[in-house]
Parts: sequence; C-alpha cells; structure tokens
Amino acid sequence: MLATIRKNKALRLFCAFMALYLLNCSVDTSDITPNYIPEDLGFNEQETIIEIVVEKVLGFENAIPENEDPDSENHRIFKKTISVAFYILPDFDSKIKEIKFDKNPVNNRFNKTDVLKTYFEIHSPPPEV
Repeated sequence: MLATIRKNKALRLFCAFMALYLLNCSVDTSDITPNYIPEDLGFNEQETIIEIVVEKVLGFENAIPENEDPDSENHRIFKKTISVAFYILPDFDSKIKEIKFDKNPVNNRFNKTDVLKTYFEIHSPPPEV
C-alpha cells in the first residue's frame, strides 16, 4: 500500500506544491518594525520565491524593484486575545444541601443466593458412545 502511495504522481505533485507554498509563506514573514517607521529600500528584502529564483539562482540583481509594501499580510491582525475573566467562575452565595441518610436503606446488593447461582443448569442428555 505504501508503495502505491509513493508512486502516485498526483500525490507527489500535490506534496511538492504544498512544500513550495510553505516555503513562500516562510519567505515573506511579518515585519517586526511598526508601521510608522519607513522601510529601508536600500536593503534588498526577498519577498517571494520568484524573487529568490530570479535574483539568486539566475543571477539577475534587482530584477524586481523594491517598493514599500503595506504588509497587508500582517499576522498580528489575527492575534487572539485571552481574557482571564472569561476563565474565572463567578462567586455565588449558594448553600450546599445537606445529605440526609435514611435509617432504613434499600438494599441494592446481590443476595447470597444470586452469587451462588453463577451458572444456569443445563439439562442435556449424555453423549452417545
């Protein structure tokens, strides 16, 4: 079964596409500088896989011009805030009901006769020889 999965061309193409997509996501990470500080355009920042391939592998320097992008893929937008008050239960003044025991409890245990009768009696004729 594993051999058929390994030889499947569509699955291999899908895995290669997902690997390139993961690489593309990791190339252009979010900037740690605030938005009010302008970017240094003198520094050639690699932002896509195409830039890496054209500028590093093929050797064309500054083939794609640098511009100040607005960083629309800012990952801090999706930051989830956690409120501690959400996890703290409110304090109610509730009294716990007292547990009352009956003097004559109902016996829910097995009787001794039920314990001794663990098997049913089987009335079958003896085997023939």
